Amino acid sequence: GKAYELRERASERERFRIEAYYYLGAGDLDKAHATSQLWAQTYPQDLGSYLALGYIDATYGKFDQAIRDLQTGLRVAPDAGLLEGTLFGLYVSANRLEEAKSIYGHAAAQESETYYIRPSRYGLAFLLGDHAEMDRLVASAAETPAAEDQLLSMASDTEAYYGRNLKARELSRRAVDAASRNGQKGTAARWQINMALREAELGNSAEARRQAQTALALASEHDSQIPGALALARAGDYVGAARMADDLAKRYPDDAILGRYWLPSIQSAIEISRNNPGRAIEILQVASPLELGTAGP
Repeated sequence: GKAYELRERASERERFRIEAYYYLGAGDLDKAHATSQLWAQTYPQDLGSYLALGYIDATYGKFDQAIRDLQTGLRVAPDAGLLEGTLFGLYVSANRLEEAKSIYGHAAAQESETYYIRPSRYGLAFLLGDHAEMDRLVASAAETPAAEDQLLSMASDTEAYYGRNLKARELSRRAVDAASRNGQKGTAARWQINMALREAELGNSAEARRQAQTALALASEHDSQIPGALALARAGDYVGAARMADDLAKRYPDDAILGRYWLPSIQSAIEISRNNPGRAIEILQVASPLELGTAGP
């Protein structure tokens, strides 16, 4: 926000970066997209514009367009590991698995299997039913501290998928511990809230509320409050969820993703808890343009 206030003192090139990422942070995807397009046209060597465009298109579920965004960037910088890793994740999201495997093979050959590609590699292995590769990635997670907590949380979801909730809980606790060791309290809270959401969907409402409240005591911020409110709503605590949703709306009035996607999701979950499914469906209509995308807090 401070950079945005002072942007007129920056060069034109710096202004593009400041404005694009300011709009992204504010959730104003339309302005972020327009700015990033102009940035890419004006300074095609700046990789940040392609990452921003890919992020925005993926948020709307336009994965094929997001892939084209990143491919354009890779033509400018063929060895940009961050672009390649992001593209790999987009191929997985678009269910273009053979292309994802090709990208991963190239990254492995270049010895660039770094933290930003391993979680997507786990997702690919899950979709392919490659349990040996999933086990390998989790076993080697400690070698890559920046990815360890995410891999453990993904593995917890896998265990829950196969009905092994006790193992899922153990892996979630390890994910929380790993993030905490790295000083990432907000991330640790999100992995615990992920466990709370899972418990809520399994009907373990008391456990879900306990996990959500513990996580929010650890870190109550924008990125943990959003899924935290959703977890409370799904666990039947619609009073607490409504209070948190109101607080988020007041504190972040200009966050378009929050207003267009997350608040309707929370409010609809509250209505389900109140046994008003018709009202829940009505509220969710505003979120439909984003429902197939990757909108995240």
